[in-house]
Amino acid sequence: MPTGDRLFMESKLFKEITLNYDNLKILFVGVHKYSSWYATIFNNFTSNTFYTIDLEYDYYESKYDNSFHIVGNFLKHNFSKKFDIILFNGVFGYGINELDLQKEAIIKIHKLLSNDNSYFIFGYRADIDLKAEVKNLIKDKFKKVKFSTIEGDLIVNSNNNHKFSFWRLN
Repeated sequence: MPTGDRLFMESKLFKEITLNYDNLKILFVGVHKYSSWYATIFNNFTSNTFYTIDLEYDYYESKYDNSFHIVGNFLKHNFSKKFDIILFNGVFGYGINELDLQKEAIIKIHKLLSNDNSYFIFGYRADIDLKAEVKNLIKDKFKKVKFSTIEGDLIVNSNNNHKFSFWRLN
């Protein structure tokens, strides 16, 4: 059974993307075995192209088309393209934990977005204490927006409460 954040993404967020947006390059950072099939949905059933990056080789080998999945560290990888949407869910607290690395991730996301219409979709567990420096950096680099019909701030209540916020370049 999917967790609350996955259920939100699969039933609401992805529906909004597939119904309202075309020909986008989407990067999902921090892929886990529960989301290994996301690229299949986007790449086979929409005009959008879905890319993923994760440190785990076994998911790459068994689940992904190698042209859309990157095995590597998000902070160290040299991307050859820019993206229209970066979906960054559950990474803080599960791999990018230190304040300096979190700030580095926000700056990298800012650089990887293709234009002012690009979205940064930020999801993280509600029990993660985001430091003021990270919150201020996000507010400095991005402006909070509503994503289609989804409000600008959202808490998905479940056994692993997640917060989602939607941002565009400043």
